[in-house]
Amino acid sequence: MRQFQLKQYARVVLVLFCLLFILTFPFPFYYLPSPGIILQPFLEDLTCWMTNSIDGTFYSDSPLMWSFSAILILVSLLIGAGLSFITKEKLSLFWDISYHILLYYLILFYYGLSKIFIYQFYWPEPNTLFTPVGQLGKDFLFWTSMGTSPVYSVFSGCLEIIPALLLVFPRTRMFGASVSIFVLINVLMINLGFGITVVQFTLFLLLINFLILTPYLPLIQRYIWSKPTTISVQNIEFSILKKHPNYRKIFRVLILLAIVIESLSIYVDYGVWNGNNLPKSNEYGAYSFKEGDAPYKRLFFHKNTYLILQAKNDEFFNYPYVKSGEKYTIYKNDQAIGEFTFVSNKPYKYTLKGYFYDHPVLWQLEKIKLELLPIYKK
Repeated sequence: MRQFQLKQYARVVLVLFCLLFILTFPFPFYYLPSPGIILQPFLEDLTCWMTNSIDGTFYSDSPLMWSFSAILILVSLLIGAGLSFITKEKLSLFWDISYHILLYYLILFYYGLSKIFIYQFYWPEPNTLFTPVGQLGKDFLFWTSMGTSPVYSVFSGCLEIIPALLLVFPRTRMFGASVSIFVLINVLMINLGFGITVVQFTLFLLLINFLILTPYLPLIQRYIWSKPTTISVQNIEFSILKKHPNYRKIFRVLILLAIVIESLSIYVDYGVWNGNNLPKSNEYGAYSFKEGDAPYKRLFFHKNTYLILQAKNDEFFNYPYVKSGEKYTIYKNDQAIGEFTFVSNKPYKYTLKGYFYDHPVLWQLEKIKLELLPIYKK
């Protein structure tokens, strides 16, 4: 009996932690409301006060987020101590509701679609293409490499979408959860191996995946050890909705519709289904300096309205800019440090004229044909 109660308590604590994490993690939903973003300023200040931290921000792998997660575990332990002694019927209802909240959170197609539509791993920026490999961090190097292969990006997105679709249907849910857990382990190892700072969030999704798979573990264990010829899976549905199959279908359709709308909204709003085809400014690209014309060898216009200069020693300097008519104003620490015009004299030939750090500049530039670089060749 004691062993049963301990397992029950552990499961309740893990479920409570996941629910609290979903409620407080500032996930940037595009359409659905995100309580975590609303609560973020208050929870950041509260965690800083409780942990005696000077400053901090909530995001996956941030020290403050790890501290806050430890606080959530303690809170879950305390609440779980009370919930583990409630009646079996109420505990079953709690598990039913929690199970489906976690299930539909895991089903969210956000990351899979962002790979399929080339929004997560997009083509490298012009300045990245000319950055020496030794100067790139491992995470940036991985992101850059993935961006050069849209085919693999789509393939990896399908690896995430397929188990998510299998999770939707009760009959395929056990298989979907089993596949999904291996997909997430692969993602976790990529994040750990390349220093990508979403380790904490990936671990959280793995925990949810494990909890989704928990009801099927005895079945999987029997299959492994006894090798039955057939397996019958009991569908896990809301206890209340079992008596009302029509309501169950309506509920499932509404939830899945919300997930699909959330997952597709950004692409519908942008009107672009391939991230590499997002609109870019006319000046976007890489430019080489006329030999001896300046202490720089290349200039780049980034798609996020950054002007980037590459010195002859391969040091890079980034400046946000604002374009107004024919004038470009560049900033550093929110202070204007330069203004210039950028005009074309002949095809691929440009003149940048103005001032930079109170010094007049007249730079002759030639646009680099990026499509001729070896990385663009198949």
